[in-house]
Amino acid sequence: MLQSELRRLLGIDSSKCSKVVLKLESAGLVWRERVSTNRTYLIRLNQSVDGFGIAPRHHIDRYLTEIYLLYLIRVSIC
Repeated sequence: MLQSELRRLLGIDSSKCSKVVLKLESAGLVWRERVSTNRTYLIRLNQSVDGFGIAPRHHIDRYLTEIYLLYLIRVSIC
């Protein structure tokens, strides 16, 4: 999924989406690669996440949304 798609799906601004994706990346849940044709990133789940049955790659948009919602819940509790 493109980071710009995730931003649009969640209805958040670009900087907020970047922060969320960077936190997911630093937690080892996703990795991202620069798309050479424009100024966005392709976000992919790490294989270790797939291995635990958390998120098959063909449903990454749904699972990234769920991960983001879990992140928001965690932030609001702390």
